[in-house]
Amino acid sequence: MKNFKYLSDLNWDNLTLAIRTGKTYNYRELCQLLNLKVLGSGSNAQIKQLNELSMVCEYEKVNTKYKILSLRSQEEIALYQERAIFTPIIECALSETFLKLQQDKNNNIKDGILFFTMSMLMLWCGMVHKNYTFLRNGDNYKRIQRSSLISAKYQFDITDLYNFLDISYNKILKPIIRNALRAMDNKKSIIIQKGFKVYTHSIDKQITYKNILATDQEGQQIERIIANVYTEFGITNSQSFILSPKTTQRQIFDRCNELCNQQLGYDGFYDCYAVIINRYRTMYNLEHLQHTLNERIQDKLKDSQYLDFLTTHSKKQFIDTMINIDTIADFNNDFEEYYKLQFSS
Repeated sequence: MKNFKYLSDLNWDNLTLAIRTGKTYNYRELCQLLNLKVLGSGSNAQIKQLNELSMVCEYEKVNTKYKILSLRSQEEIALYQERAIFTPIIECALSETFLKLQQDKNNNIKDGILFFTMSMLMLWCGMVHKNYTFLRNGDNYKRIQRSSLISAKYQFDITDLYNFLDISYNKILKPIIRNALRAMDNKKSIIIQKGFKVYTHSIDKQITYKNILATDQEGQQIERIIANVYTEFGITNSQSFILSPKTTQRQIFDRCNELCNQQLGYDGFYDCYAVIINRYRTMYNLEHLQHTLNERIQDKLKDSQYLDFLTTHSKKQFIDTMINIDTIADFNNDFEEYYKLQFSS
């Protein structure tokens, strides 16, 4: 394979097969399947080999096993090749965040493991402004309600807004984070495990969260719930789920949460990362790192072909109000002020 040192004899047919079957393989089994050389664990050669593999496909590491999710598009490959621009900053920001949360005895840390979602890491690293996650997070009703109000106030095209939030997250921001975490895991600066955040709603509408590992007893039960619901909806693997219609994905989420409530007593759950940071502590200027990363993210979104469907004006509106961490816009406050006026009138 041209320009790749460690993938020259890669078996593409078996790589595609691994995506279709959704099976997991330990490192030796993966190498045998893909016709790759088995290299020393943790060696520089193995790190480079896994980085090259990450360049052509998206894979998930489940404890010590690998699960191939999908092949990368040409733009995703280009984005992966730019990981050196983003990874050091994300690594430093994650380290500093872990130290701060540990000192504050934050409930996102359990037994030395930091539990976090993509949205949490984006905010910690300064990749986006809180306005971005305000519109992306929450159930479908909340997202529609918030987006409608904010679009009216800021004169956004609501269809463009929905597409911007979906494409910028799935095609640009999420791959940047995954690539960075995978590179950090490959070189052993962190150890990535799969986790879940389960939650319950109290009578006064407060939400209580609990962090669990996928390998814990409750985590294994959640894995069984997901597998059973996939079967119920005819989903064969993770790639099949990703390609399914948004309405089907929402039905799957709702069904999983329903079974979680019946079997475990929680109102719902969602996936998260569970990370052990395995490195000597070095102090960094986190605020400077956040602004540096945020400027690079803004540039990436401005230049991305994925967002060419937007007018220059719309793109600038969305980046200025939802990505730029120095924006004066505050969607959450706008939302609360609107309802205060509604109830007072």
